[in-house]
Amino acid sequence: MPAVAYVDKVGRKPILIVGAIGMATCHIIIAVIFAKNENQWETHKGAGWAAVVMVWLFVVHFGYSWGPCAWIIIAEIWPLSQRPYGIALGGKCLESHIHQKNLQLTPNSVFKLDEQLHHRPSHARHARAPEIRNGTRLHD
Repeated sequence: MPAVAYVDKVGRKPILIVGAIGMATCHIIIAVIFAKNENQWETHKGAGWAAVVMVWLFVVHFGYSWGPCAWIIIAEIWPLSQRPYGIALGGKCLESHIHQKNLQLTPNSVFKLDEQLHHRPSHARHARAPEIRNGTRLHD
């Protein structure tokens, strides 16, 4: 459902508040689930699925609130004469922020998942680190 259909009727602030509360609630529930089941996922599969559902609900809350409203607000704060430049700048800032967060979080998550799947100790990834620099192998 396009955000324009309901944002003008309901208002930006209530949508952003409800979305933020929904996303925060999902984050808190996921944190509690992980804290209670950190080393026992095999025996508590229901907790894992509950965390997956909370991630899905987080995406739903983001999808109707902060996702579309950020673009609406960026478009509305610039005067008409400068709007294309303002939207381009705001979009680039949002994109840079998202990519920066992905680069910070993703490698640690991937390494941790790799360790859990292959039962490797955490020092195994550091032993391989000197092999590759700037996309090229230093030695065979």
